[in-house]
Amino acid sequence: MSTLKAKVSLDFLNGSIDSKIKKGQVIIDGLTAQILKVPDLKVPILALKDRQTNLIFTSTAAASGSHTAIADQAASEKLWDADFRSDALSVSEIADGNKALILATGYDCTSTETVPSVIPVALGGYTAAIGSKTGTVALNTDIQHGASAYLFALVPPEATIKQMGNTLVITVGGKTIYVTANTHHVATAEGLASDVVVSAYGLALNLRGSGPFIKSIKDVRPD
Repeated sequence: MSTLKAKVSLDFLNGSIDSKIKKGQVIIDGLTAQILKVPDLKVPILALKDRQTNLIFTSTAAASGSHTAIADQAASEKLWDADFRSDALSVSEIADGNKALILATGYDCTSTETVPSVIPVALGGYTAAIGSKTGTVALNTDIQHGASAYLFALVPPEATIKQMGNTLVITVGGKTIYVTANTHHVATAEGLASDVVVSAYGLALNLRGSGPFIKSIKDVRPD
């Protein structure tokens, strides 16, 4: 089973020096504008800028016809290719098929590759630390292959959490909260206590962020 996914096109690597220089600036500007959405680049943007500047310099020098300058240009182009390709792969992984995000970074897009369509496994390298601003916690995990969004929860240490399918059953001080994640606009929460009235809240989210958290019109009492 596989699902068609949009990926970053690597065709720009086959272009001329001039086209690479032009595309490089577009990519640098795009990545800079989208840095909050693609923070985990394999090659930092400052390093890309250095590669870009060096390619411009060596290509200008190579116009003299000097064998040394031409050799320097070839070496510079090879390094430019490697770094921009690395970040192309980073963007493909982070975007996970989001064509709009890929294009916003300045890269071009292709949908000719497929990736396995599987349920995500447990988060790897998951950490929580004091945030840079008062009243915040910084949460970080390894990129989860195939994930479109992530759900994080902060609970008191005495809380107990069980998972029933896509539902998290969170109990604190004798009261239970149920959180259900789903990729569709309809869902069934599991593991609820019978004959207990609950209020239902919900929101929608995508790679840009979360929508407003709203309450359903009526409370419900599961059988």
